[in-house]
Amino acid sequence: MSELSWFLAGVVVGSLHVLTVRWTVGALRPGETGRALMVVLVGALLRTVAVVTVLMIALAQALILGLLALAGFIVSRTACTAIMASRLANTSSSPDG
Repeated sequence: MSELSWFLAGVVVGSLHVLTVRWTVGALRPGETGRALMVVLVGALLRTVAVVTVLMIALAQALILGLLALAGFIVSRTACTAIMASRLANTSSSPDG
């Protein structure tokens, strides 16, 4: 894979990471502590395995590829988090919300 491909792989993993955290938070229900704990732990485990797998495969090929995948992951997580925060700010400041 080329350098751009590894950066994009990091972007994809980072985006999926943020979206699955969002899903996990949305799946939590008050009063269901056992289920909530299981959802959080399983989600965290799956996210960690996905990120580590992509980074390890990239690092096994070359250090620069691993760093590019990591950069894509960080850029994607930052961008997705900023987008979700701005959407949340827009919905909470609207006259209807």
